Amino acid sequence: MKISDLTPLGIPYTRGASGRRATRDSTEVSLDFAAFGCALDALDSPERVAMKLAYLGALKTGLIPAGVPLSPYDLMIETHTDTGVVKDAGEVDVPSWLTPRPVLEDSELMTPARFREFAEGGGLERTAEDVAAFVRDDVVPLKPVMISVDHSMTGGVLQALNAPGRELALVLFDAHLDAIPAEVRRRAAGTGGEPLPDAYDCGTWLSRAIDVLGPERVVVVGVLDHPGETAAEGEPDGLGAYRDAYLSIQRSGVTIITKKRLREEGPAALSVALEKLEGKECYVSIDADVAAGETVKAVRFMDSIGLEERLFLGCVESLRGSLGDDRLAGFDITEIDVHLADIRGDDRTVEVMTAAALDLIGAR
Repeated sequence: MKISDLTPLGIPYTRGASGRRATRDSTEVSLDFAAFGCALDALDSPERVAMKLAYLGALKTGLIPAGVPLSPYDLMIETHTDTGVVKDAGEVDVPSWLTPRPVLEDSELMTPARFREFAEGGGLERTAEDVAAFVRDDVVPLKPVMISVDHSMTGGVLQALNAPGRELALVLFDAHLDAIPAEVRRRAAGTGGEPLPDAYDCGTWLSRAIDVLGPERVVVVGVLDHPGETAAEGEPDGLGAYRDAYLSIQRSGVTIITKKRLREEGPAALSVALEKLEGKECYVSIDADVAAGETVKAVRFMDSIGLEERLFLGCVESLRGSLGDDRLAGFDITEIDVHLADIRGDDRTVEVMTAAALDLIGAR
């Protein structure tokens, strides 16, 4: 089946010849989860490419210290395995030029055009299929815990888990509804340029998941991009098309809980939404930008202020309480920017997302 059918900061790490971390001896513990990484980071924006080039420049001149984390997986995996219930399953193979921190030999590949060509040529969908194969071969029968960069990789995990006869649902924490066609978003933003192709990526992957699971099995929590139910006088046509697309998804049966509603009702709003998923296994996916703000700054899309840390973690804790051990099918943490996570200061992105993961594992 194709997708279309469907560690603390600064800790050094080591890799073997296979590119995977060495896994700790787990013969004396009962493992329930298997954590793995997927470092695909193929955004074509000039700003993202410039950040990678700056990293390579610092690497070339010796300004990058030894053992610097290369991905969110490197930042978080040790905290997961220290729980004693999580196996380190390694990483999905991704060419270095497509990762957040490429090698010096990749310097000439760092152009927006090359990343755009990869995405428009189906590169993200193919990598998501690699994720699906990895989950089947290296994770199952344990529950998957994916630490990835690009959120579209969640589609690969869902493909692997959505076996015939299994009632699988998705609970998604995200500031954006990743099911709106790229061209519709572009027109709503009022930006010019050539029409955007309808490629599988971090902004559209959810539409495939809705098709595979069914809209009534999808709950999206914390969105900030809801357009409202009615049009304002004189609004642009692009915004009207965006509203139509958004409300069409909502009316199809997808449950959408906005940040505004969560701030008014607290985690209880999520509890009510989960009633329609009673008895179903749930996969939980967390985009770090759902909590972007004062303490969560190391995210790839910092275009809005998300849930406060306390409210976000309260929702995760409430969700875990509702699902228990039997109904949690696995989870992921996505869209952490490893470059920004390296900046010392008051950023707590890794700590907050790790706390959410430990809550879901039942280890906090």
